[in-house]
Amino acid sequence: MIKKILLMGDPLLVRKAEKVTSFGTAELLELIVDLRDTQHKHKTLGLSAPQIGINQQVMVIGTPESEADPNSMDYVPKITIMNPSIELLTRSNCEFVERCLCIPHMKANVPRFTQIRYFGIDEYGSPVQREAFGRHAQIVQHHADHIFRTLYTMRIRDFTKFEFEAEFREQF
Repeated sequence: MIKKILLMGDPLLVRKAEKVTSFGTAELLELIVDLRDTQHKHKTLGLSAPQIGINQQVMVIGTPESEADPNSMDYVPKITIMNPSIELLTRSNCEFVERCLCIPHMKANVPRFTQIRYFGIDEYGSPVQREAFGRHAQIVQHHADHIFRTLYTMRIRDFTKFEFEAEFREQF
C-alpha cells in the first residue's frame, strides 16, 4: 500500500529508529511491501521506514525496474536492509546532488563517502554485507541517515547550492 511521506519538520523524522528484532513476520513483510509500493510510486532510488512514520530500522533501495541497467554508474541493486551499519573503505568523498521526498522540490550538493561496505539483515534474518561505490554508496548513506535521525540538509556544506528544482521555480 502506498504510504504518505512525512515532511521535514515532522518530529518523527528526527528520532532514532528502533532495531528490528523479529524477521520474516507478516507485519515486517507488509512494511517492506508498503515501502516498495511507495518507492515505486515516487520513482525514487530508496525509502526508509522513518520517512513513512514507522520507527524501525528498515530501508529499501534499488533502481526502478524501468531504468535498471546493471552496467550503469547510477545503478543501485534492489536490496532490503534492516539494522544497517556502514564501514568506510576510503575517506574520499564526493558531492552528489541529492533530493528527498521529505523535502519536496529542493535539491543540494551533499558530501558522501565514495566507497563503503554496509552490513545489515534482510527481511528473513539473513546477514547482508555488500560493498558499494558511487551512486550506490550515496543512496545507502542517505537512507541510513534517515534511520539515524539525519536529513541531507544537515550535511550540506555550501548552502548557496541548496535550491528549488528548476521545474518548481518555473511555476513562479
